[in-house]
Amino acid sequence: MRATFWPSVLALSLAACGTSAVLPPGSEVPALATDPVLSTQVQESDGVGERVWLTHGFSGGEPVAYWDFGQVASDVAMPLYVLCRTSGSSCVPLEAHPRIAAALPGAADYSPFGWIHEVAVTDGYAGEVLTSVTAIDDAVSAGLVAAPEPTFFFIELAIVDSATLIELGPDDWAMPNAIVYADGFAASAVDFSQTHPRLRLDNPTAGTVLVRNVYILTREGESMPLVERIRGVDLTGDGDLGDANSILGVRLDEPDYTPLWAMVLVTVPSDYASIDTSMDQTIADAESATDLFTIAPDYSIEPIEGRVVDFSIPGPRVNCPIQSALGAL
Repeated sequence: MRATFWPSVLALSLAACGTSAVLPPGSEVPALATDPVLSTQVQESDGVGERVWLTHGFSGGEPVAYWDFGQVASDVAMPLYVLCRTSGSSCVPLEAHPRIAAALPGAADYSPFGWIHEVAVTDGYAGEVLTSVTAIDDAVSAGLVAAPEPTFFFIELAIVDSATLIELGPDDWAMPNAIVYADGFAASAVDFSQTHPRLRLDNPTAGTVLVRNVYILTREGESMPLVERIRGVDLTGDGDLGDANSILGVRLDEPDYTPLWAMVLVTVPSDYASIDTSMDQTIADAESATDLFTIAPDYSIEPIEGRVVDFSIPGPRVNCPIQSALGAL
């Protein structure tokens, strides 16, 4: 009994002396909005504005909808720590304790892709609250948890300003649906893990995320792509600016799906028929990457003669998760 109780007493004692970031059970964690410096940092660096609009494009020959959560500087996922309790060969997450992110938007090592690290609690853990990487280190030292163990998986968990609205459909908006702890605060996040199952890392040792292509089409002789929100023009006449002839290289239900995309800028012939000629967001000459390119097993691309005038891959990568169903993430 003494060996079980002692680590918890040690953690509480250290916290009381100001030498530990571990908080006592039941502690209230301040919202990120209470820190003006960090909240401003997130607002300016989360990659989105006050509203995250749906865009309607294509993938695999069918219409899809997706969100643009902004550019991503690196394909390396950020550690996302999950407190769990060992049960046989698995570690079952503690649902009552939010996940802990390694960084906030604006930090060099932040990523909207969370590399799952399991943090197994010990018998000495009594509900202490861990709100930062430092707190996890202190909890390991106090014997409350085991050292974090990286897994082969990541999830999409984009930390955003708490007032951000995400479009789910016509006149249908949602607030951020999750709380994640980071740097001692409770931050708002958009958690796609319920509708987008956890994804396998491209390189589990390095923590890199798989990258696929999103094709942005522009007609020869025109200066702007076939994307309504970029042009500021309702090309289909349906009263919104959410339509595009952009093509995502893989679908959500494919085994190599990823929310991280390399932008391929494609110039198509001047007589290319798109959503503005059909006046229908679901009809265009090209609705699949294979309508424009021959795609090798290693995902290198070769343009099909007569369908592509020119193309380039400028470098920036974007976080564009595909919507699972109308009205949902």
